[in-house]
Amino acid sequence: MRKLFTLMLILVLSLSLLAGCGSDETEPTDAGNEEQQETSENQETYVDGNYNVTYSHVDSHGWRPILEVIIKDEKISSAKMDYINPEGNLKSEDENYANAMKNKSDITPSEAFNEMNERLVEKQDIANVDTVTGATGSSESFTKMVQAALENAKSGDTSEIVLPMNDTYTAAEKDFDDHGWKASVSITFEDGNITEVEYNEIDKDGNLKKDDEEYNKSMAEKSGISAKDAMAQLEASLIEKQDVESIDAITGATGTVSRFKTLVNEALNQRVPYNK
Repeated sequence: MRKLFTLMLILVLSLSLLAGCGSDETEPTDAGNEEQQETSENQETYVDGNYNVTYSHVDSHGWRPILEVIIKDEKISSAKMDYINPEGNLKSEDENYANAMKNKSDITPSEAFNEMNERLVEKQDIANVDTVTGATGSSESFTKMVQAALENAKSGDTSEIVLPMNDTYTAAEKDFDDHGWKASVSITFEDGNITEVEYNEIDKDGNLKKDDEEYNKSMAEKSGISAKDAMAQLEASLIEKQDVESIDAITGATGTVSRFKTLVNEALNQRVPYNK
């Protein structure tokens, strides 16, 4: 009787162990297959080739971002970002710029570009590439250019991509005029168009002419228009017409119009276009 009981107990334990082992082996295998299948479905397929991206104009610092992404065996094999100025010099090779950026941000352009490129090749997905500390602006340009390059890589279109340069360009007078004012202007571009203009004049104490109620009241009584209203009209006109030479004269604000046009031209001259 004891022998029979012992045999039955051994049989029950053996079956339990076999059931447990079978369960452990099956579940991870299924999960692994599901994960592998999901990764495969989400993986983008690219056509081998060299994909180049740049911008339509230099930025407000005089540099134009450039990027080349190389696809090999349907994967991102390498990526190279840099900036180039109108003279053909690369930011990665500019020692003065590198020293200044290193002192300010603890990283050089070359170091930042290499880090971005390496992260992209490693991750194979720009969405998983983090911003490089000390190079936020370059990281943003890098992301936009990579997205554009990879979009073309889906179809194999290797023609150069030129993105619109969205930036703000500024100009300011160096000296105060005889009345103690100095003018400045900022012009913001979005998708190739002027979308925002800010013009004002400042005195030696840091007071803005637009905010000087006494000055504006006096000018309005004398000329028929306040400085604040004249400046607002000029700003709106430039956004509407997109051409400083098309801006009409403003009666009673001839001097303001002249200064505005001069500074706008100075700011726009910084926006050097890319000639292929």
